[in-house]
Amino acid sequence: MSTHTFSRIPRRSFLTLAGGAAGGLALTACGGGSASEIPAPSSDPDTLSGSVTVWFPPIGGDIERPYWDEQINKFNGIYPNVEVAVEIIPWDSRGERMSTAIKGKTTPDITYALPADIYNWGAGGILVPLDEVVADKDKYLPNGLETMSYDGTLYGAPTVMGMTTTLHVKPVWDAVGVSPEDYPTTFDEVKEIAPKLKEQGYYITQYEAAPTMTLNGSFYPLLWSAGGTVLNEDGTAAALNGPEGLRALEFAKWLVDGDHTPKDALTQQLPVETSPIAQKKVAMLFSRSTASLLLNGLTLEELVVAEPLADKRAAGYGNVGAWVIFKESQNKDAAAAWINFQNQPDNLREFLPPRNQQSPRTDVTDLYEEGTPEAALEPMMDLGVTEPKSPKATEIMGIIKPEVQAALLGQKEPQAALDAAAAQIDAALAKP
Repeated sequence: MSTHTFSRIPRRSFLTLAGGAAGGLALTACGGGSASEIPAPSSDPDTLSGSVTVWFPPIGGDIERPYWDEQINKFNGIYPNVEVAVEIIPWDSRGERMSTAIKGKTTPDITYALPADIYNWGAGGILVPLDEVVADKDKYLPNGLETMSYDGTLYGAPTVMGMTTTLHVKPVWDAVGVSPEDYPTTFDEVKEIAPKLKEQGYYITQYEAAPTMTLNGSFYPLLWSAGGTVLNEDGTAAALNGPEGLRALEFAKWLVDGDHTPKDALTQQLPVETSPIAQKKVAMLFSRSTASLLLNGLTLEELVVAEPLADKRAAGYGNVGAWVIFKESQNKDAAAAWINFQNQPDNLREFLPPRNQQSPRTDVTDLYEEGTPEAALEPMMDLGVTEPKSPKATEIMGIIKPEVQAALLGQKEPQAALDAAAAQIDAALAKP
C-alpha cells in the first residue's frame, strides 16, 4: 500500500473537523406532516423570486464574509429576483441559536449541517427531503450521500468532506529499521511488528480510552475495519457485540495486555506536550488528523499518511458538511437553486481549498498540490464512515465508552462488555 509524506496543514482544518465530530444539535421541536415538494426549476431564472436566509459557520475565519458577498453577487447574476442573506453564525453560539430557532419555528431557509444534525432533524421531520432536488447526484461520493441521509431519505446536499486516517511517525520507524513500504497495514501486521518496537522501548500506538475521548478515534474505526457496525442496517438494534466487534475489542485488548500502548491513556487524557506521542515513543496512530499530532509537537516532515488500518476493510472516521433546507422555508425553490449553485464544480473549486476541505464530488478533484496532506487524503474520501446514524448517537457512545474501557482494564471479558453495551443500547433505542 502506498504512503504519502506531506509538507503542511493549517490548524484551522483540524479544528473544523473536531467541531464536526463533537455532535449535532438536539431537536427541541418537531415539524410534522409529509415532505414539502419543491417545484421543478423553471427554464427561465428570471421567474424565480423570493428571499432566502442562509446560516453558515466561520469555517474559513475572516474569509467568510467577503466570500459570501461575492457568491451572492454571482448567484444574482443568474437569479436576479432572489434576495439572499448569508449570516455567519459562530460555532460557540450555533447550538443555542439553532435550538431557539427550531423551537420558535424561525429557522433560516438554509443552514450548514453536520451528520448528527441530519439524524436529529431528519427524525424530527423538520427538513425538506433532497433526493429529487440535488443536481448531478450521480457525481457525488456514495458515502457522502449516505452520511447525509436518514431512514433512506437524503436530507443534506454534501458540500465538504474530511476524515481521519492512519499516521506514522517516521523517526520511530527509522529507529527500529522499518522503512515505509514495510509499515503495518492490517491488524495482523500490527501484531507481528509490535513486539519488535517494544523490545526497543517504543509503543506501536497510543490507544485512548479515557471518558473524555471520542470513540471516533479509537474503538469505532477498529470496529468498522473488522467489518462491524455499531447498529444493525436499519438502526433498530445494536450490532457491535457480534464477531466483528469482538475481533476489534480483542485486538485493542491485545495491545493493552502486551504493553504495546501506554496504559495511562486508558483512564486519562494525556497532556499533549508530555505524551508518549510528543516524546516520539509511538510509531503510529490508527485514526487521527495530522494537525492533532502537530499539537503533540511533531513536525510535518516526521509524519507519513497512509490509508486507514484494515482487517476486513480499510475504514476511518469520516465527516461531512452539507446544505439543508428547513420545511419552514417559504421559498424552497429559491433555496434549492442556491444549494445547487454552490455545489457546482467551479464553485466548489473556489470554496474548498481556502478552507482545507475535501470535495464530496467525483468530478471535483486535484484541488491540492501534490505532497500536501490534503492531496494525500483526497483519494481516501470513499473510506470515511460516519456511524451510528441515529438521533441517539451521542447517548450510544456514552453507553459504549465505559464498557470498552472495562474490557481493556481487565474488569470484564470483551464479549461480556460488548453484550452489556448492546443491551443498554437496545433499551435506549426502544424508548421514544
